[in-house]
Amino acid sequence: MTECFEEAACKNKESCSSTTACEKTRTVEEVEQKVYEVETADSTVLDYTAPYPTDPALFAARPTDSMLVRIIVLHDVCQPGLNDNFSTFLEDKDKRRFSPNWCHRTLPNGAKAKRSWLIYSPEKNKMFCHHCWLFGDRTSSSYSPNWTEVDIGVDNF
Repeated sequence: MTECFEEAACKNKESCSSTTACEKTRTVEEVEQKVYEVETADSTVLDYTAPYPTDPALFAARPTDSMLVRIIVLHDVCQPGLNDNFSTFLEDKDKRRFSPNWCHRTLPNGAKAKRSWLIYSPEKNKMFCHHCWLFGDRTSSSYSPNWTEVDIGVDNF
């Protein structure tokens, strides 16, 4: 049995370009094997002894391995104090500190929208853009290391 991953995006199912030889077509066994690899890698790649396994400070360099990036994306973002009792936010030179309230925005109708792009590293006492850290084009002229590089980060709260 095969499953076409392009089929959902097809506008005209009758003229779908997918065939059994298509690279987007996988057997159920292949899909299950890939899921198993991700689940197995998850337990060996992320440090679950750390309070925040996706803290950017725990990675020696920006993750580029597609499996590791997928695991980080599927795991909850590093936002201490939002869903736990973390309260040890260090002060900067101006006596300001990170606030977990920044991880959500209150909309005009009173609803709260989570800012999943904003992450905080308790290890470095810096905040980052989660998506920029993982996917930022470091060759772009608009690239800013403040939001992506673990040793720089944003710390002027």
